[in-house]
Amino acid sequence: MSHASRCARFVAPLSFSLIGLLASVAIAPQAAQAQSGYVAAIAYSQETGKVGHSARQARTEQAAKSLALRACGAPDAKVWMWAQDQWVAIATADGLTGAAGFGRGKTAEEAQEKALDECAKRAHGVPCSVALCTHSSGARPRQLLKRDGDPELVAARRAGYVAAIAYSPKTGRVGSTAGVAKSKKEAHQLALKECASEDAKVYMWGPEWVAVATVEGRPGVAGFAPGATREIAERAALEQAQKLCSDGKCQVTLAIHAAGEPKAKTAAKPVAAPVSTTTEGPILPAGN
Repeated sequence: MSHASRCARFVAPLSFSLIGLLASVAIAPQAAQAQSGYVAAIAYSQETGKVGHSARQARTEQAAKSLALRACGAPDAKVWMWAQDQWVAIATADGLTGAAGFGRGKTAEEAQEKALDECAKRAHGVPCSVALCTHSSGARPRQLLKRDGDPELVAARRAGYVAAIAYSPKTGRVGSTAGVAKSKKEAHQLALKECASEDAKVYMWGPEWVAVATVEGRPGVAGFAPGATREIAERAALEQAQKLCSDGKCQVTLAIHAAGEPKAKTAAKPVAAPVSTTTEGPILPAGN
């Protein structure tokens, strides 16, 4: 047998083995991603904007949440999203610390779109970007999505509108203004005019969100608060109302943004994914 023939006998099986090995390597990550058993979790701090997460580290919900909270490292951090053998994502509003949305899904795109949808509800026209998207197995998408803001509302925010809420302790009537006044004085006048009560006073005003919470059947008892997001303002107003009347039914009566009402959302667009696995939230621009 010639030297060439002997080589051929050994080369052919080797080539077949390499093909099989490459195929198994290509399939393995997909199988691990689908049935890894790992739990992913995302923690977020509304005060600081810090994000912490856990992926490919824990196989129980509690362990994953603990790791995510530790990674975030903020006193007010909470776990807002977790999932097993799925994708999870967080999207944040540009320039609005505390405004974020979360999502999970069978695909990275599904999780990101859900996170962007939730973020858009809180961003009030500001662009939203996915800050983190990961599979519980540790896999990452090639691209992170972003969604453009509403140009009209972004312009309105920059215009310097002031929102105000007036309240009548005697009647319980509420008056407000948003997207019109550009000074504290003008906002007060408009809110008082809408309230139309002699004893009405302006209890809350500001350039972002403002909210009022009242107690059912108790005119004169109300809580007021501002906030960078609707949720923050509403929660603070409810807490204040509950302190004034612990045995009553408290509810948010009104929450408005200084710029006015939000418009329809826009389509998501891809951007390059960042390298960092833990991100810092955006800082509010000076003057906000």
